[in-house]
Amino acid sequence: LAYPYPGAKNPRLSFSHGPQQEAWLRYKARKLAPLRFRITIIPNGGYGTTTVRGVSSSHSTLRDLFRLVRGRRRRGRKRITTEWLNLLTDESLAWWFMDDGSGGHQAIFHTEGFPRDEVGRAAAYLRRRGYRCTVDCHKGKYFVIRLDSSSTRRFFQATRRYAPPTMRYKFRVHSVGRARRRR
Repeated sequence: LAYPYPGAKNPRLSFSHGPQQEAWLRYKARKLAPLRFRITIIPNGGYGTTTVRGVSSSHSTLRDLFRLVRGRRRRGRKRITTEWLNLLTDESLAWWFMDDGSGGHQAIFHTEGFPRDEVGRAAAYLRRRGYRCTVDCHKGKYFVIRLDSSSTRRFFQATRRYAPPTMRYKFRVHSVGRARRRR
C-alpha cells in the first residue's frame, strides 16, 4: 500500500507472489475488483525466476487504509496497530495467513518485517481471540507468531472456508495434532 509518486492524490495497493501462487493473486484481484488491478509477470532477481504482481489503480477508498497501516506520513513503514487488529475478521485473518503464513503441526505467521513490540501486539490480539500462541525469534533477529497445535486446529477450522481451492494446502487440518491415518 503506497502512493505511486510524491504528488499523488490517492494510494494504490500492490502484491507480489511467486508463480505457484498466481491463482491466489488473481483471486484477490477478483475479490477486490473495484480497485481495478493490473496483473503482470515480471523477472525476479531473487528467489525464483519470475514474480506475479498485481497493482491496483490509485483509489480514494484506500486513503483510510493507508493511514491505518502506515500512519500520516506518506513514506511511513507498515505498522501493526491495535486499531488495525480490531478490524480483523476471520476472513481477513485467513487472507493474512494465506499471504504470510505456513501450516503443518503449528500455524506460523511470518511477521519478520515488524519489530518485536508490534509482533507482540498481534500475538496478544490472537490470544484475545482465544488462540494460544508465542512470539519466537527466527534466525536470531526476526519475529514470528506460532500457534500451538490445538489453536492451529481451531484457527484452521475457523478460517479455511475463506481459502480458494488453490490455497487450501495452507490449512492442513489433517496433519495438526495427530498422525495421518493410512488406508
